[in-house]
Amino acid sequence: MNLPTCYLCSSDLSTVVFNFLKPDRFEKIMRIGGQGFFREWRSCDSCGLLYTNRSYIENLNSGLYEKKYRDPKVQGENIESKAKRILNLPIIESDSAMRAERLKISVERVGKMFFNWRPTKRKVLDIGAGLNIFLAKFQDSNWVATAVEVDQEACNYSEKHLGIKTICGTYDSHLIDEEKFDLITLNRVIEHTDDPIHLISSCKSNLKDNGLLYIEAPDAVTALVNNAKNRETFCSPHYMLFDPLTLSMVVKKSGFYILEIQRVLEPSGGFSINVLCCKSTVINKF
Repeated sequence: MNLPTCYLCSSDLSTVVFNFLKPDRFEKIMRIGGQGFFREWRSCDSCGLLYTNRSYIENLNSGLYEKKYRDPKVQGENIESKAKRILNLPIIESDSAMRAERLKISVERVGKMFFNWRPTKRKVLDIGAGLNIFLAKFQDSNWVATAVEVDQEACNYSEKHLGIKTICGTYDSHLIDEEKFDLITLNRVIEHTDDPIHLISSCKSNLKDNGLLYIEAPDAVTALVNNAKNRETFCSPHYMLFDPLTLSMVVKKSGFYILEIQRVLEPSGGFSINVLCCKSTVINKF
């Protein structure tokens, strides 16, 4: 078996963390499996990045998010019922609501500290917005929200029921013309791509020079907790997991500079890591 090299440091030395010999529900709905199937999580012996090695060469996520990721057969409920259930959670029980509250505080503090932000109406773009629960909790009189989401049904729900402008499609630097935002958020998105550096780099074209980029992903420390293998963190749509070192490497390679980094235990029991950063090109202007 030819082992993949590390995406971040190109090391060919790695250690198996978990090995799955049966397809999960996402692989099954995409008809991936059969004789010789495996999906393993490996830890780079050099930089510590957690990444997957698979028996199949198909890009699982190609087509999954457009058509099947929100399928009730996969999620266990339809879009509307899931959205209503999460929206009605008490704040202290909702990952999205707590994320929105944390981020508002961090953005105002960091924006004022580094860019002399003053109270004014600002624009936020959420990429890979899903059901738009986060933006529904984040937007207020100070923030004008726009979302990008690939699933058409989720986009329709967001615009009809939440009143959030939602652009349907896969984000790249050409999807939103030349509009600039004060804040761009990637909430649990970069683990779903096999090239997070490309995705993060593309955000520069839609971010103001004094703007902030927020990135959140599942924390690689999850691999160390009890019964970790059975957590959703290690599902097949995820390609990489990061710790403070490897997430910092990705951000730097993408042309951004970290202003704040946090590790969070979510109300749901999940472990997250997040960074608030700015374009590297503006560092010398501080």
